Amino acid sequence: MQSPFTSSSTRRLTRARYRRRRDAYHAAVPASPDGPDLALYVEEAVTRRMVEDVVEEVREMRDRMMNLLFLIAGSVLVDILTRMRGG
Repeated sequence: MQSPFTSSSTRRLTRARYRRRRDAYHAAVPASPDGPDLALYVEEAVTRRMVEDVVEEVREMRDRMMNLLFLIAGSVLVDILTRMRGG
């Protein structure tokens, strides 16, 4: 089974998200000579947002894995109880 992180569609979406963030960063950076401090703040904000997005995606995957685990455990339990009843 192939990991969902290595599929081409996932890589494409990740690259697209990165490009959008990068473009937003470059659009927000001022052209003035006083810009480096502001540029650092903007870069930090963009990076923070990207990390928050990754955290949210990991949280969603963890929830899905837990749901799948409970589904499997529940079906095994039902199977065991059915066999015990002689069903």
